[in-house]
Amino acid sequence: MKPSLAAKLTMLTLMQNKRLLAWRADHGYKNTKLMRTVVEHTLGHTPLPKTTELRQHTLAGYPVDQLINTRADAVAGRQLVYWHGGGFMMGSAKAYRGYAARLMQDCRATSVYIPDYPLAPEAPYPVAINWATVVWRELTQAAPKAEWLLAGESAGGHLCLRVALDARDQGLIRPTRMALHSPWVDLRLSSDSQISQDAHDPLLGRLMMEREFMQHYAPVLDRKNPRLSPLFAPLHDLPPMLVSVGSREVLLDDSVELVKRAQAAGTTVNYQHFEGLWHAFALFTWVPESRAHRKQMGKWLAGQI
Repeated sequence: MKPSLAAKLTMLTLMQNKRLLAWRADHGYKNTKLMRTVVEHTLGHTPLPKTTELRQHTLAGYPVDQLINTRADAVAGRQLVYWHGGGFMMGSAKAYRGYAARLMQDCRATSVYIPDYPLAPEAPYPVAINWATVVWRELTQAAPKAEWLLAGESAGGHLCLRVALDARDQGLIRPTRMALHSPWVDLRLSSDSQISQDAHDPLLGRLMMEREFMQHYAPVLDRKNPRLSPLFAPLHDLPPMLVSVGSREVLLDDSVELVKRAQAAGTTVNYQHFEGLWHAFALFTWVPESRAHRKQMGKWLAGQI
């Protein structure tokens, strides 16, 4: 099926933004502030469903938003933790409230927690991943009998996988299922799709990810270290995972290789490949393919698929 008109127009706009950011970087401009503003503007205007309530907490020194699902079909004890993306240097719980609230209701969770994790360059590796595991420990220990689900896109998918690995290795409560949408799990930026898809991905590019993300987050470290690139961690004894990706992504091979390695280790994986779509496309709520896939992820998290 060909992409919808809304999808095509969105990709055109994103490609123009990508070219503008490349021009600015080529001419010595810093893009961090601009990119953060664009994310807040693009995603932050998605309204919350009326059947949600917002509560705000602080865990281990950083804020965590909690959205309560007041719909009658919410399943008692089902909790979702959503990790937002943004290359470890942009994004916020506030910007993702509208999207995460809808995913919460799609999977019929009673609430969703959106951790506002520390961002680079102010907080480079490993601050975010270490804090993520602390947050997971505190949340799950407070409700040990709950059904805990994990979801995230891009760098948020990375954090989901990292939390699941740490939960396994540290003897913490494990998630029941997790959904990774366009996960960034190989930080080497050297896969085949990083090159072959660079001109086709309207949102990300290899040089952009190096300049805007890696140079802020982890510029000089061994990028094959499994703490930094969880693709290279042992992937056994993990919860069932949904991995979804668009065909136009520079991160396409991250998902393909993750699926292959996880299945080889005995982990159950549901892999979904979307022809003609781009990185983290599910976030764009005005695109029909995006809404459909978000609902599908919700059903999978709920165990209905």
